[in-house]
Amino acid sequence: VQAATQQVPVEMLYAFAENHLHNKLQQDPLLDYQLELLTRLTVDFTLPAGEVKLQVGSEPIIRYDMPTQVPVSVYVNGQRFLNISLAYKIKKYDLLLVANKNLSNGETIDFTNVRLEKRESTRDAEYVKSIEEVVGLKLKRSVSVDTVLLKNYLDKPQLIRRGLPVMIISRQGNIEVNAPGIAL
Repeated sequence: VQAATQQVPVEMLYAFAENHLHNKLQQDPLLDYQLELLTRLTVDFTLPAGEVKLQVGSEPIIRYDMPTQVPVSVYVNGQRFLNISLAYKIKKYDLLLVANKNLSNGETIDFTNVRLEKRESTRDAEYVKSIEEVVGLKLKRSVSVDTVLLKNYLDKPQLIRRGLPVMIISRQGNIEVNAPGIAL
């Protein structure tokens, strides 16, 4: 005896999982992201006849540095018929600070040698997201052109301590006067 069956296209599962991820990710209105399906199923599903309902199993944990698994349960007439986990890569984009040119270890950051650019980011890295927060800081390492700057690449400049010898420099046009002194 052959029972009536129905075909459920895999695209229906993809659309359901992606819609769930979009709803979860859009809770942050400033988040710029892109989804990439990593689990490709090759055939549609044959299910018994009846009302088909899809449900997310456990709530997926959003990850930007590794695949995010979306567990989907397929129910027919209220009975769970199939569980499948779909994997997605979530690419997150932010405005990040990037080197305009090759920068040397010890070089001071200024407005001319860095720029903000939209780049893919991960959750774990300590990105610099504003030029103002790094102007005047020195690099702890050399950085190639178009490299995204991380906070651990930067160091505060050495401050002058009271009582130490300093060189006092005064410039007016083409005239420069230097005099030794003691920091106050």
